[in-house]
Amino acid sequence: MWNNLPVTSAAVSPDSWYLVACAAGTVLLLLVLIARVRLHPALALAVAALALGIASGMPLKQVPLSFSTGVGNLMGHIAIVLGLGAVLGRLLAGSGGAAALGRLLVERCGDAGLPWALLALGIVVGMPVFFEVGLVLLMPIVAEAARRTGRPPVLAGMPLLAGLSIVHGTLPPHPAAMLAAVQYHADLGRTILWGLVVGLPAAALAGPGLGSFLVWRWEKRQATSPAVSSEEHLPLFAATDEEELQIESHTEDRVPPVPRLRGPGITASKPPAGSTASASKPS
Repeated sequence: MWNNLPVTSAAVSPDSWYLVACAAGTVLLLLVLIARVRLHPALALAVAALALGIASGMPLKQVPLSFSTGVGNLMGHIAIVLGLGAVLGRLLAGSGGAAALGRLLVERCGDAGLPWALLALGIVVGMPVFFEVGLVLLMPIVAEAARRTGRPPVLAGMPLLAGLSIVHGTLPPHPAAMLAAVQYHADLGRTILWGLVVGLPAAALAGPGLGSFLVWRWEKRQATSPAVSSEEHLPLFAATDEEELQIESHTEDRVPPVPRLRGPGITASKPPAGSTASASKPS
């Protein structure tokens, strides 16, 4: 029935477990650098990758070469993908297709069916394209759906993100699932079938399930704080309250003090209330 090759315990050497431990430690180091140290993700990835190369026993002169080669190959693929995805997304937004599709989803599906429609849209679009391409392509639709429903774009787009991520991680021909299928000599048809069996419930739980709970909490907070204005007309990336206070404090008009004139034969007289400062010469 299955064409997978059996994996015996003799094929697993102590060096293999050491490499697995190095990979797990690299992931932990990456999380600490980003979450605790507050290091930029790009720098954190570079530090973690170099640390993994050194810890795995790679020669020191080979570590920078391997790092630059891997980053170059990755960016050569990602740059083209993101560029074409941005072009398609811009065409979709400029032509009015995003607004039309968002209006159709809201009107036909309603508030209750909109998360499930976005989840299905993310799964269908995510099958032939990569996650980043689907995200850039469908971002205008998420923004339009959020504007018409009056919800934050993050909450409105959670089902779409769940569909894209589940398809990207569990179904071939995406890289992770395809690599696992090739390494274990698995049948691609059965891999796709079992990926859907496992991925669809997970996407439903992470998308509409978690999204509905977060929307309920957001609506409850909005109801208990009526002084907060509606975010219906806010742009996709709006400034927070703290950022607005900082902007106001930095842009507040400050009247500079009137300079005192110093010099031989010149005295600065104190201006009366409501008048400007003036300098006078003594008689």
